[in-house]
Amino acid sequence: MYGFYGFSVRILRIYTDTDLIRAAQLLQRIASVSLPASLRWNPLEALSSLADGKCDCLPLTFGYAHFQTRGVRFAPIPAFDRDHARRPILGGAGMAVSAQRPQVEKAQALARFAGSAEVQTELWPRNGGQPAHTEAWRGLGETDPFYRDASSSLTGAYVRPRYAGWNRFQSAAGDAINHWLAARSDSAIVLVAQLRQLWTEATVNAATCRSVQEGAK
Repeated sequence: MYGFYGFSVRILRIYTDTDLIRAAQLLQRIASVSLPASLRWNPLEALSSLADGKCDCLPLTFGYAHFQTRGVRFAPIPAFDRDHARRPILGGAGMAVSAQRPQVEKAQALARFAGSAEVQTELWPRNGGQPAHTEAWRGLGETDPFYRDASSSLTGAYVRPRYAGWNRFQSAAGDAINHWLAARSDSAIVLVAQLRQLWTEATVNAATCRSVQEGAK
């Protein structure tokens, strides 16, 4: 049985309704042979279930190197078809420096130190961290199966949008897809219309926030 987790809501404006309906129907076919409980799993719960033998495969999920110690192996993500490139979403947490605090230069120095190739390749993974630096992945990939096998997915990944409203959109769109799959609805058109409405609301909200920010300068 599959564990169903990992649909990444892409930027809807670059896809036609036909593309989205095909994607929804594919998800529906995967969900039909998945564990019903997996619709409620988050990425770590899905990977834990895989490690515990509750499911056989996760078609798409975020990668966590430490799950190798529990027997989980990662591979390049599957492509939708030969005409579509493999473009996963890049996860992880970032670092930011506030311009409003008094120790900006020290904070910038810390961020540069933490993000340097040396720290990311040596100190970070040695202490249980999963690096983001390309050089770290290249070096670790010489001996570590996770970094070797998942590197092609990282290379083709795109960074999720960072404008105001994106997180809300991603959560709402994910909930809409999840509920649609759980209901086993036949109408993908209704789902696509709902996703487009959520996307429109998110982009309008982002534009409003930009206007407010520019007006405050």
